[in-house]
Amino acid sequence: MLFHINLISEKLFLTFTIGIFILSSSCKTIDSNSKSDLSDHVYKSVALISTPPPKFLKEEWSNIIKGIEKKLKDMPFLGSVIGIDYQEKITTTNPKFRSKLRIYTNTLSLTGVSDKEISFAIKKKLGVDYFLFLDFLSYPCTKGCSSNKQWLIRFKMVEPKRGEIIFWVRKKYEIPEESVNSENLKGLASKLSLEVVDEFAKKFIIPWQMLRYNNLIQNSNQNSQISLKK
Repeated sequence: MLFHINLISEKLFLTFTIGIFILSSSCKTIDSNSKSDLSDHVYKSVALISTPPPKFLKEEWSNIIKGIEKKLKDMPFLGSVIGIDYQEKITTTNPKFRSKLRIYTNTLSLTGVSDKEISFAIKKKLGVDYFLFLDFLSYPCTKGCSSNKQWLIRFKMVEPKRGEIIFWVRKKYEIPEESVNSENLKGLASKLSLEVVDEFAKKFIIPWQMLRYNNLIQNSNQNSQISLKK
């Protein structure tokens, strides 16, 4: 009898634990999709671009982007990073470019498809090989959510010439009820955005032998340039 009660207790505990895990994972999921080998895409110059942020993040957005830029510049597998300041200089004096950039980011956000013609024009103007696209969406929760609001943060590496999505990471997050009207939302948004970028860095898979080969090539090129300057 005692054994039977203990068995029931264990089953109830296991069911409860699994239920909690499912609920928590559905509220705060993060996933990614990448090729098994990204060695062809290392040391490329990139431009960090994004859609306009939700209204509550407008004042904080520049700081969030600059925090992400700093992380990107510290990643050993990326080349030079063209950030928000340089892009603002161009868009301020070039309304046509500003319009193209807005159309492109909105299209990529809504459809998930990179418009090759527009993206190639933006690539040439910014002088980069790839885009790193940040998309931060805030919208009402669907049925079954434990909150009234949720966020979807997406980060994509895009090859502009072919319009190919090389690698993406996304995170879903349901906002706790007690935080919905809190100033803490800005700090939380920054924290979660950086988590997505960290996941991008962690899942950027390069087989060690290719990484070693690329490092040797890069060091050889740098040494050749130094020799030419002497």
